[in-house]
Amino acid sequence: MPTDFTGLSIETIRLTSCKAEYIKAKEKLSFSFGVSDIQRDNNYMPNRMKISISFNVFDDKADPGLIFDCCYAVVYLKKKDSPFNWEEFDDALALAHIIPYVRELISNLTNRMPVPPLILPPYNTFSLVEEFKKKKRKRKTEVAPRRTD
Repeated sequence: MPTDFTGLSIETIRLTSCKAEYIKAKEKLSFSFGVSDIQRDNNYMPNRMKISISFNVFDDKADPGLIFDCCYAVVYLKKKDSPFNWEEFDDALALAHIIPYVRELISNLTNRMPVPPLILPPYNTFSLVEEFKKKKRKRKTEVAPRRTD
């Protein structure tokens, strides 16, 4: 049975943090865009859910030339009589709502820096969320080195 999104709307989308730091000039910027964190609050306020998603533009690059991290928060509102359940709401859907804002922010800020402007290509948001989950599982399974005093 398909999910019924009746009575669901976006209340706000806000940039909650941004770090754009120029390190050194490079002819070509090679980036590795990814999700670095996802936080959900299904009981943010009555009939509201808040999802915060953090991004890292140069995630796996050893010598990036630029640091660019940002976080957006989106608050969803549902009508009291809506049959929709917050647990049915996939993080990838919130990501699809936020990506256009991230794309514009990155393009706008890099256009004002002494670097070639970055324009994010289209992304499959389900793939981005899955990649984030894989990295999160990998971090959890990595064992910290034991101290020998």
